[in-house]
Amino acid sequence: MLWSYVLCNCLFCLVAGWALAGDIGPFFLEVVGSKGRASIFAWQCSLEGLISTLLGAPFVGFLAEHYFRYHPTKESVASMSAELRQQNFEALQLSLAVMTTVPWILCFAAISCLHYSYLYDGTGVSKGNAELLDKRPGPSDNYSSTVDQVGCHGMAGPSPDR
Repeated sequence: MLWSYVLCNCLFCLVAGWALAGDIGPFFLEVVGSKGRASIFAWQCSLEGLISTLLGAPFVGFLAEHYFRYHPTKESVASMSAELRQQNFEALQLSLAVMTTVPWILCFAAISCLHYSYLYDGTGVSKGNAELLDKRPGPSDNYSSTVDQVGCHGMAGPSPDR
């Protein structure tokens, strides 16, 4: 049981940051103008922190008490019965599991929808004309012409040795 937890935790921590760096960041870079990028990232981070702070812990307690049979008590843990301790432990465990997995699943669904819709929304192409997107030149097609225009010293025009 311990090794499966360690493996899942390591894998989660390995890929948890990919959403911001690989999806949300590049999306904001293309959609938001250069003068508004810093403020939109600040809004995104502050709203994410605010929502998680205001809703995270209170919902864990709400779920534990109302759905998973957590019984609050003023007794110390040592004086509680073993059955009550186990029941409260399982209630907190389940409510934490719900409050971590459900938001991640919702984020995964939202980002997946973003990937699906951005192909059309980001380029202004309708779904009927989507085959035109496949005929656009990729970055590797224009690389050699860009190098010829910029030159080896970063100046526009032909390189000095030509």
